[in-house]
This record gives sequence, structure tokens and C-alpha cells, in this order.
Amino acid sequence: MYRRRFLAALIVTLILVSNLGFGLWDGRAGVSKVRAQATLGRCAYYVYVPLALRNSDGSSSGTGTLTGFTPPDVDFNGDGYADVAIGVPREDVFYDGTDHTDAGAVNILYGTGNGLAAAGNQIFTQKDVNDLNPPVPESQDLFGQALTAADFDGNGCTDLAVGAPGEGIDGKDGAGAVYVFYGTPVSDGLETGTARAWNQGTFGVQDSIEAFDSFGQALGAGDFDSDGYDDLVIGVPFEEINGNNAAGAFHVLYGSTLGLTADGSQFFDQSDAGVSEEPEAADLFGSAFAAGDFDDDGYQDLAVGAPEEDYEDEDGNASDAGAVSVLLGSSTGLTNTVSRRFASSIQNSRYGSSLAAGDFDADGKADLAMGAPNYSTPFTNTGRVAVWYGPLGLQGDIEEYENTGAAEDEYFGASLATGDFDADGAADLVIGVPGDSSIASGGGATWLLYGVVGSGLPSSWDFIVTQGDLSGDGVEASDDFGRALTAGDYNGDQSTDLIISVPDESLEEAGVHQAGGVHEVYGGEGSGLTLTGDTFWTQASTDDGIDVKGAVEANDFFGQSLR
Repeated sequence: MYRRRFLAALIVTLILVSNLGFGLWDGRAGVSKVRAQATLGRCAYYVYVPLALRNSDGSSSGTGTLTGFTPPDVDFNGDGYADVAIGVPREDVFYDGTDHTDAGAVNILYGTGNGLAAAGNQIFTQKDVNDLNPPVPESQDLFGQALTAADFDGNGCTDLAVGAPGEGIDGKDGAGAVYVFYGTPVSDGLETGTARAWNQGTFGVQDSIEAFDSFGQALGAGDFDSDGYDDLVIGVPFEEINGNNAAGAFHVLYGSTLGLTADGSQFFDQSDAGVSEEPEAADLFGSAFAAGDFDDDGYQDLAVGAPEEDYEDEDGNASDAGAVSVLLGSSTGLTNTVSRRFASSIQNSRYGSSLAAGDFDADGKADLAMGAPNYSTPFTNTGRVAVWYGPLGLQGDIEEYENTGAAEDEYFGASLATGDFDADGAADLVIGVPGDSSIASGGGATWLLYGVVGSGLPSSWDFIVTQGDLSGDGVEASDDFGRALTAGDYNGDQSTDLIISVPDESLEEAGVHQAGGVHEVYGGEGSGLTLTGDTFWTQASTDDGIDVKGAVEANDFFGQSLR
């Protein structure tokens, strides 16, 4: 393993973000922006710099935060260009003479001065993990169902964590596992020689292996103790707590110079003091994560989604309304002594299904976006997104966005991402609407709101994208365009670019149903995202005579997850 490298003479701690940004306008339908008051909760996400900041005249302004926070790029080989990991959880894997259905895989594409390229591309499965007890691919492992990336060993290159929530362990089906691949400039990216497998039976990891816990169903990352090494969050949303099935929980593994370690690992559920709620059956606590310094104290905090949390008060009960809890970071890591919480009172909304953070008004304070894809007004599952401006206290204003011209089953807010696509210093928000039926039933769309310095996100959509605006096969029914999103500067032009997945895409030229694909859309300073010059990637893509690794097969769902 590589010793920690300090890039330059200054120590800068970057606050990890879990998603990216994009926006939308729509001439077909009106959009409403609703103001609401919320009690309990804090959220944000940005860059904290524990050193003297400089004013325009060169004088020191003391320790503080940088404005215009955007997510740090995923750079597995440390070359300065962002890279992308693409989950293919339904990939069939041939191993030991048998074809294992839905064992899963992950494709890696590396950035260059011209954007993502096939040169040096990789594909990983469980058989590439060189652990003391190496795993083997099995049917329904779903390796690649969840992804996150961060620098767990502090060597300046991003590492990749891959969830396989269907992994069976010790005869317990669906117990789940997580695999970590470390990035290095020596091997030009991710390597297998130091890859490590984790599960609830790993020495030092709290709790125990149980069937259908789905350890690794969701993943997140952040530096919660501000030691300069990123930490891994592993969701176990189907964990039974105090006899409550699928109440949910999550684990934290802390980073070090040797990478992730079980030393000091933590286990949280809603029964912990300060989490502000009791575990109940089917809460699914630990289904989504976003990291950021939500209370502006210099330590990253963690927002955790419980999308099927019920809301109860003296007026009644709203089932599956959803909630988001924020656990605060400290010098010793995440704590449960104080937390903040947002709880929806709208039945079946499932707030907290998706989370993302960014500094949308560039005031140096992190803001949080929370997706409620099952919000059902005026139609079933139209969806809604709430944006909470930071720093979040016990009370705060929330802006809520929805498409007033929506139809049923659009799932507005099923995915979220942030990034500075127009390079103006304010983070922008991208909202996935995979069920959008404006052109074809369930074809999908992605909406964009550009952040504005000093004011934040606008009250109406800036931009909307469907597959009909991009290269590829065009809009088709049930493509699921916008199911997953991620962002980074893939061509090194200092503006964020966007990756939009189409996991249900059928490749007509290959005659393959639901093989999947992803679109690479470029940003630009002053102009933002552009619909020209995009690239469409599949496992059948060839770039400069180099093939993307993996075989195109029906029902692979290439792009089901992204990072």
C-alpha cells in the first residue's frame, strides 16, 4: 500500500459529496416552487480548508470555508482527469465452468483531455478481489448494485467501493458484502492486488451475518474525523433491529495510511441516542447518504435517508412519508449525541430515497437536496425534491420543487447530483426523472437547475434533457433514462461534466434487450451543459480501435449505478 502523499505544501481537506448537479426547463408544463418551514434537521456539503484564507488584497481572513462547493472528482489514477465507475449488477459472470446469472460487474472508463476514453478501460468482478479469503461470483450477488469512491488511504488517488448486497455468506443468502479497490498512479488506476472484501462477519465489524440484510445496498463516504483519510459508510437497510424487520442500519469504516480498517468501526441504527427516532419495521434507515459539514464546525457530517419512515402526530399517521437524519462529525468521528432530522408528513412520499449536497448560492455554507420520488400529488408517484439551505439548524426554510404538469409514475427525484457545470462558482442541481413519459412511456428525462451566486437555485427549471436530445438510439419506452447520475471534469476544462445512465436501454443494432448505456454530456464555463458533442457508451462501444470490456448481453443493466 502506498504512503500518504501531500499534494503541495498545504494540507487541504476536501469534503466528499455523494452526488452531482444538473437542471431543467420545460415548455410543456409549469413548475412550482414551494416554501415550507421544517423543524429538526441540518444539511450541507462543501469544501473545508483548515488554513488561512486570503482576501482579495492578500490579507488573511482566518480559517473558514470555500464558496462554490462542488463534489471532488473521482480520479483513480491521479492524472488530473475525472474517471467514472459504471455498475452492471446483472452481468452474468463465467467462473469455474459455470455461468453465474446476475453475479455483477463494474466497468471503469478513464478521463483524458478529450473526455472519457476506452484506452486503459477495466472491468472488475468478484473474482478480481485478491483477499485472504477471495470471494467467488455467484448468481444474484448483484456486484455493482451500489458504488462510492473516496481516498481511503490518502495517497492522492481515489479508491472504489463496490456493493454486492445479494452475496451469500456462510450459507445465509443475501447477507451482502462490499469490495474495495485501491487507486494508484503506479498501476495507472485501480488495482486488484490490494483489493479487500468486507462483510458483517469480518473481524472488527460490528453486528453479525444474517440472511437478506443486504449489507452494501447503499454506500457513502466522507472524512468524519478530519484526519485527512476518507471513511466508508455501508448501508444495511434491511437489517433487523430489536425485532423490527428491515428497520435498517449502517456501518462506518475509518480510513488510514493503510486504507480502510475495522479499528474504531461504528454501527448506527435509529435506536441510538440522539438519532431522534425509534426503529420500526420497514423504515429502511440507511438507504441513501450524503456527506458534508452541515453545522459548519470543520467536521464532515452524514445525512442518512429512511425513506419508509412513518410520520406520526396527534392528527394521525402518514405511512412511508420518509425522513432524513443528520449525524454530526467530530475529532473522534461520527457521534450520536446530537443529530438533526427532517421528517415528511406526506404519506407515501418516501423522502430520503436520494440525497445530494452542494453550495447552491455560493455563500460557503452547504445545502442539501432530498428526493421524494413517490410523492403523489396530483398523480401517483409524480415525485418532489426538497432543497434545504445551510447551515441547517433546528429550523430552516425549505424550497420544494415539482413538475406541475407531470403524469403518474414519473419518479421525479429518484436520483440527484451536483456539480458546477457552468463554472460560475455556485453548485448546480441535477434531478433524475426516470419515469418521464413526455415523449415515450417511461422513457425518462433529466432536469437541471443552475445555482446562482448570492441567490441559489432558481424558481423555475433551466434545462431538461431526454435521449432525443443526445446521441444514441433516441427515446424509447421504459428506457429509464436518468436512473443514476454522476459528475466530474472528464476532459479537464475546469467545468463539470455529467453522466446520465439509461440502464434499461435496448441496443437495436445488437438486438439485445435492456443491455444498458450511459451518456457523457459536457459542461462549459459560462454556457453550462451542452447537448452537442456528447458521447454514448455501452459495453459494445469502440473508441480509437479499443473495445469497452465486457460482453453486451440482455438484462445486464449497464449503468444501474454510477460514481
